[in-house]
Amino acid sequence: MSADVAARPRAVAARRTLAFVALGTACFVWAVGAAWIRAATEWTGNQLLDLISGGSYLAAGVYAMYRRPRNVIGILLLVYGIVWFLSVWAYTAYAPLFAWAQVALPASTALLVHVALVFPDGRAATRLGRVVIIASYVWIVGTAFGVEATRDRVAQGLEDFVPTLDLWPSTTAFGVFASLSDLGTPVIVALMLVAFGQRWALASPAQRRDLRPLWILIAVGGGAFTARALGSLTNAPDPVASVLGELVTVVQIALPLVVVWGLLRARMSVGDLVREIRQPLGPGGLESALRHAVGDPGLRVRYADASGAWTDAAGAPVALAPSESAAVAVIVGRDSARRAALVHDPGLDPVVVEAAAAAAGLVIENDALRAEVEEQLAEVQASRRRIVAAGDAERKRVERDLHDGAQQRLLSLMLALKTAKREAESGSDAAAATIGEAAEELRLAIDELRELARGIHPAILTDAGLGPAVRALADRSAVRVAALELPAGRFAPPVEATAYFVVSEALANVAKHAAADEVSIAVAADGDSLRVAVSDDGVGGADAARGSGLRGLADRVAAANGTLDVVSPPGAGTTVRARLPFAEAAGA
Repeated sequence: MSADVAARPRAVAARRTLAFVALGTACFVWAVGAAWIRAATEWTGNQLLDLISGGSYLAAGVYAMYRRPRNVIGILLLVYGIVWFLSVWAYTAYAPLFAWAQVALPASTALLVHVALVFPDGRAATRLGRVVIIASYVWIVGTAFGVEATRDRVAQGLEDFVPTLDLWPSTTAFGVFASLSDLGTPVIVALMLVAFGQRWALASPAQRRDLRPLWILIAVGGGAFTARALGSLTNAPDPVASVLGELVTVVQIALPLVVVWGLLRARMSVGDLVREIRQPLGPGGLESALRHAVGDPGLRVRYADASGAWTDAAGAPVALAPSESAAVAVIVGRDSARRAALVHDPGLDPVVVEAAAAAAGLVIENDALRAEVEEQLAEVQASRRRIVAAGDAERKRVERDLHDGAQQRLLSLMLALKTAKREAESGSDAAAATIGEAAEELRLAIDELRELARGIHPAILTDAGLGPAVRALADRSAVRVAALELPAGRFAPPVEATAYFVVSEALANVAKHAAADEVSIAVAADGDSLRVAVSDDGVGGADAARGSGLRGLADRVAAANGTLDVVSPPGAGTTVRARLPFAEAAGA
């Protein structure tokens, strides 16, 4: 991946963050500017409470849009906050706009109904919920428009104070629309409670945990809105109406707080999970940490074995999802293979599930890497033991060969020379023949020592290089060499020695076990490594795990940081391949 491609997501994220900073700044100016206008024009009402209420919706809307860009709740909160201050700005700008702002402010209450019935995922869970949302928009917007459209400024003594739409001024119609607006409030609140009760009945434990604060808010807020509507219907005195109005404003502030708390709780769940997994986890520890962090006591972790089947933490085969009501989040490893899966409550916040899956994936990957390192360490330790054992066996072989071969010949030589000495002293003519026999014994001893030295480290390899040394092996091979590819030039001594013994051991195995008619040898430089291949047309079936020769050869190749591969299907011959890197050998 190029640097430009890698930097592209960071650039997009930076632009997105900058855009939301600009949006937040604009919202701040919108709210503070409205507060300044209210203070300069001696606007009535609790200015501080209004600033806090409208500002909380703007802030919560921007934050929710930033954290959950695909969730409609952030947009609804932001629009409500904008409308909250719209009439203040319109008052100083354009009278007709102010009149429409007076329609928009009460009508925007439908946005609150919408937020309450789609929290936290932005979708209504039941058909009744969707019907209530639509009915709320129609009723609240319609009555709000009717109230302002029929307001009679002259009859109400407001011709010099409140600009209105002046569409159909009528005191009677105004009273009807105002009454319908107030009567609709308890009806909508009742329908909201029924719709929310349906959603509660269908919700999972995790969803109920998220909905509980909203349930309380709907009950308290619905009561406050109903009380204000009833106060308006009964023409409650101004002090009572003012208190009820401020109570509704206070309750409204709780809705953006509930939304932000839901988002923050998701982030805190992720933080708890990160802190949990920083500690060493025993068997089943990951599952317990995930349950605690995401708040789902029924969460299960399933692991994928090599065959693709699912197991639990103890390795016992299990079904992936025990019921249709469970959701599954599959964890994919670095190699795009399935590593594990989280079987969880479908009501969990998707962001929390995604973060939990990512954290669990890190733990599982780390455990896999740790197991791989431990396996490699165990193999290295076993390889060292085999190398030590092979060295001991080789020393014993050399000792045995020297004892049974050259040593015996040298003893015979010594005896022959003593005999020749006695014969020479006595003037016997046999001395010359005895000396000839001694010379023959000495020649045989030298030949046996050379053969022994060739097995330890052939002189031709040191003197002439890998190519001539491999050619000499091919010339001495008991099986006909049909193809021979040799490298030109010299390589690092460890590389040449390892490659030589790969060919030597492979040819020895062909002669002993393969029942082959011919063999091919290829040794060639390939980029940063030397590749060796010895293939025969024999019976196949070779197993490096069973044969001490191939296992020792694998240890020798591994000591040179190379790799050895043996392909030997029964009845189809055997191919031994080795790759020996130059860089590691040069630093060895």
